[in-house]
Amino acid sequence: MVATRFWPKLGCDAAGNNCAIGDSGGPGEGCVIRSPGGDDYSHCAPPVDSKFEASFAPPDAPSRDTVDMSLVDGYSVPFKLEVKGDCTRLQLPFKDMDCTDLSLRECP
Repeated sequence: MVATRFWPKLGCDAAGNNCAIGDSGGPGEGCVIRSPGGDDYSHCAPPVDSKFEASFAPPDAPSRDTVDMSLVDGYSVPFKLEVKGDCTRLQLPFKDMDCTDLSLRECP
């Protein structure tokens, strides 16, 4: 399976670093200090961002593509995921996940 993860970043400098929101230290993030002794994430914000994760199954595999809109660690911005085509969740049709009413004032 091939997988990806996205999260929003806001208020960043021209290089996409030093963000007000979303500078949580994922792969290639500028807040991570790389060294031979190991990566230092202490300059990164806690990973509380809204996240979109997807795993894509090979076309000939019996497994399925999956998406995960994670709020388990908190959230940073509202979002909406719209799905086109035939998609099911727990054997029921699935068309969208609407979290556009999320508010930073109510963020855990």
